[in-house]
Amino acid sequence: MNESRLPLTAAHAKAVSGTSRRPATSRLLQRLRADIITCADNTYLGSENDLLGRYGVSRPTLRQAIGILEQESFLRVRRGKGGGFFTHRPTCEDAAIAAVQFIRYEGISFREMLDAWKMVRIEAARLAACNRQSPGLGKFSSYIERIERIPDGDISPSRFAGEIHDFNQIVSEIADNRFIRLFLEIFHENSKVIEGEKIFIQPRTRLSAYRRQMIITGHGIIEGDPDKAVLGASRCCQLINEWAMDIPL
Repeated sequence: MNESRLPLTAAHAKAVSGTSRRPATSRLLQRLRADIITCADNTYLGSENDLLGRYGVSRPTLRQAIGILEQESFLRVRRGKGGGFFTHRPTCEDAAIAAVQFIRYEGISFREMLDAWKMVRIEAARLAACNRQSPGLGKFSSYIERIERIPDGDISPSRFAGEIHDFNQIVSEIADNRFIRLFLEIFHENSKVIEGEKIFIQPRTRLSAYRRQMIITGHGIIEGDPDKAVLGASRCCQLINEWAMDIPL
């Protein structure tokens, strides 16, 4: 199992937020992260004794730092012959999972994230509509055509949540903004953890109305019409906001 998917414990939550780290651990983390970023993925860093000698720290300090870096998916540990510590390039999903752990510890509400999501979602649509050089436009056009062929009655909350996630991923790729992609992935992961997807348990007429606005957004992006894309995205956000008022989150 990927350790970054383990349930958040109080000890690890404090480690993520920094409240339980000793100064020596924080300094070592900075040095290790800086060194790891300069290495190719899966680079051998050495054994525990190698790192103790290289960084001049105590074993408990090194092990605390290694544990945090494993949770952040910056590093992998291999046991046995030929084992040791190896660099790992975190994926967008890895980073999102780590961010969700911090969000839970800080007590950031779903509604706070929803307010930010609406602004990012609209800007992503605008940027995507303005980027006429994106190689993803052809794939996106096919995706919109497929959505248009789905009958209104063929819809469920879980499928709909996945549909929105896929749509946002493709739009962020076309927008060519990696931070927007990361933020939208964080929102998606956090929604799964707190069951935020229950916001999509709505009458099919409501889900169909949202899908129509999503399709309008898509056509605005495909046609290179930022006003149309922003209008559709804004209406999608307005619908989500109305639904959020009806349920406890």
